[in-house]
Amino acid sequence: MFWESVIKGLYVLTFWQAYVAFLIYFFLNVTPLIMSYSIIRNSEAAGCLGTLLQPFFYAFATWVFVLTMAPILLGISGKAAWSFPWIVIIVNPWWTIKIVGIILLVSIGIAAFIPIIGQMPSVQTLVSGTISIMSVLGLIDQIRPELGISNISLFPGYLYMGGFLLISGITLRGGMLITATLTALMSLMGEWSEGILALIAVPVGGLFGFMPLFIYAAWLGYQIKHF
Repeated sequence: MFWESVIKGLYVLTFWQAYVAFLIYFFLNVTPLIMSYSIIRNSEAAGCLGTLLQPFFYAFATWVFVLTMAPILLGISGKAAWSFPWIVIIVNPWWTIKIVGIILLVSIGIAAFIPIIGQMPSVQTLVSGTISIMSVLGLIDQIRPELGISNISLFPGYLYMGGFLLISGITLRGGMLITATLTALMSLMGEWSEGILALIAVPVGGLFGFMPLFIYAAWLGYQIKHF
């Protein structure tokens, strides 16, 4: 089951929806930070507030990304649920705030109390994505209780978790190499290609950072189908 989960996690990279969803994630995550830097020129207090709120926007962007990609990540469907997170926000805004708040607090806690490992981007992404995917499973269980989601195991063993992080570390390095290659191409091909290659480099490199989540979600999806 481990290697099947790894293969299916890697298979997520073949879906064009993943790259579009990551661009939405990137927009939600980065835009508030850019705005805070522009505001700080006129109001230092407002700019500082925007910077302090950045972790919240990161948590929210991760949650939106996971809910959008949940059908593909879990192997339920080959299509992304583009409207799903926004429907959840409209129908139950308090629940959304609560989940995003939990993601935020857990991420800050891990970074603060677990040296080195807790500050690794792949670990932060795995933790934030895990909470998000668990919230998705809770929603699916309410809608489709016959799937028996409440009976599956949410936590793999330590060997599985170590394997997930090892494979994810390798793929993350691969993503960094691809991003560096595309960046080098930008400088060689001239200004006309910078916008196009930047649009490609951001989602390609960024998605490799989500590999721990992809593999973990594939492991959950395997259980839903076979247990």
